[in-house]
Amino acid sequence: MIQSYKDMKFYPPPPNTCIVGLIALLAISTLGIFEESFAQDLVIIPRGEVENTSSLVLDGSVQASVLNVNDKYYAVVTASVDDGVQIIDVTDPENPIAIDSIIDGGTLELNGAFAVSTYTIDGKHYAVVSANQDNGIQILEITSQGTIIAKGSLSTQQTEVSVNVVEIATYSIGDKYYAVAASSTLTKFQIFDVTNPDNTIPKADSGRPSITNVYGIDTYSIGNRHYAVAVGNDRDGIHIREITNPDHITHKQHIYFNGPNGDGVGGVASLESATDVDVYSAGGRY
Repeated sequence: MIQSYKDMKFYPPPPNTCIVGLIALLAISTLGIFEESFAQDLVIIPRGEVENTSSLVLDGSVQASVLNVNDKYYAVVTASVDDGVQIIDVTDPENPIAIDSIIDGGTLELNGAFAVSTYTIDGKHYAVVSANQDNGIQILEITSQGTIIAKGSLSTQQTEVSVNVVEIATYSIGDKYYAVAASSTLTKFQIFDVTNPDNTIPKADSGRPSITNVYGIDTYSIGNRHYAVAVGNDRDGIHIREITNPDHITHKQHIYFNGPNGDGVGGVASLESATDVDVYSAGGRY
């Protein structure tokens, strides 16, 4: 039974269904899969789940990202207690199958695995994973069979913003691929060039904005311009930054729960205690 969740991601449905989603359950270390139907009233239908066992890496499940690989759908799930990542085939929502896993050790940066985002370059699929205890970032390759190959990593010796990264989003500019990582401890975020998964390169960081305790981040593109939306739950607000130039982050706009002066004037009530953000488009608006 679903009791609580930390992260939820949607992926395209199998035939004759509507929207299929999955939840990484922090409280009970379970991956839950459900179907949502919008034909009339909203209906959530449980479809399948994978509960943690001694052979799986799901204890402290935090976030999940879904990859489409040759008509297969793989969930990449981070586990902060098991200090690793679990791959689950969710192509059949009623029969999710654990495929492969990896745990921290040696030169890996997976101790306290937390945030994850996925991307694809030249037919190869990768996951960017943050590790809160290692204060590092790890790149993993996910093969067409759903197996994991460890690639490059970054630690605090190479970049300050790998400290306590709680959210990662990826985007591309031409043939270059970038990850934006948000640090709740340092209250800022940084861009990383992840085009070469064996050699991740730190780029610009946002500096310490007036939004604090950054807890969520997402990216979107309008034409040839690229933006990041960051949310923080200390100031209860969001910041929008332009990230078109990965060597320079430009502030665009901010909105707070209590308004720009903290007096409630011009504030947005629904931003109180905001902890995450996702961007979508509808009718040309974002």
